[in-house]
Parts: sequence; structure tokens; C-alpha cells
Amino acid sequence: MPAAPAPALPTRASYPYFLPVLLLLLLLLLLLALLLALLLVLLLLLALAFGVVSAAVHLIDFPVTVKINFDRRVLSAAER
Repeated sequence: MPAAPAPALPTRASYPYFLPVLLLLLLLLLLLALLLALLLVLLLLLALAFGVVSAAVHLIDFPVTVKINFDRRVLSAAER
């Protein structure tokens, strides 16, 4: 009686869930990349907003500081 052939090991092509699992992993990777890109855009917008607010505060504060310093100089000169 001849020996029975060894059962063939399953290959990637014959494994029924290989392709759906691979596609699901690729989809999850794509979603993660999109989420990270969205987070990066939000952080950039937040940094831009802080920059705009900082510039506006500087533009408002600078003339006030100059006026205060000018008033101090005028008052100290008048006191002398």
C-alpha cells in the first residue's frame, strides 16, 4: 500500500481570509494617515491663530508702550 501524500500546507493564495484582512489593514492604515493629516492641519491652524493673535496684540501694544514711554520722558523732563 503506497504512503498517503502529505497534506499541502495552505498558501497565502489559498487562504480565504488573506485578501479581506489585508484590505482591512490597508483601510485602517489609510484612516490613521488621514487622522494624522487632519491633526496636523488643526495644529497648523491653531499655530496660525496664535500667531495672528500675537501679532495683533503686538500691533496694539506697541503704540501704547511708545506713548507711555514718551509721556514718562515728557513728565520727567518737565519735573527737572
